[in-house]
Amino acid sequence: MLDPQFLRQHADKVASNLAKRGHHFDVESYAAMEQRRKSLQVETEALQSERNAHAKAIGQAKARGEDVDALLAKSTEVASQLKENAEALEALKHELEHMLLMTPNLVHEDVPEGADEHSMLQLVKHSVAWILSLQRGCRGVAFRF
Repeated sequence: MLDPQFLRQHADKVASNLAKRGHHFDVESYAAMEQRRKSLQVETEALQSERNAHAKAIGQAKARGEDVDALLAKSTEVASQLKENAEALEALKHELEHMLLMTPNLVHEDVPEGADEHSMLQLVKHSVAWILSLQRGCRGVAFRF
């Protein structure tokens, strides 16, 4: 799987690299999903902060003996919105992860363009010979030549 941080910073380079393999990477779709993830994450963190502030205010109001019904109602509203945002954020993260898992690895810059190994030029062919060591039992040693 590609590094999400690298992909965020170099989405165009990744798309052009994957084009060498014949794979289309939709940069606009990825950027839109990533932007939505960022905004949902910021909203969720703000709601968590607001929830914590309400909890602190409720505790202080109870300590002073004040009525906390209005604060509890607001806290319940924030908690339900937080739950919705957290679920949406988790679903979006799974969708982004699936997109990354379906994206093939990058190819080296020296690799020629082509969809598979049959459309590429083979410069060197290696063969492997196995020599069994009779003194060591059935261990094999591979030599390349």
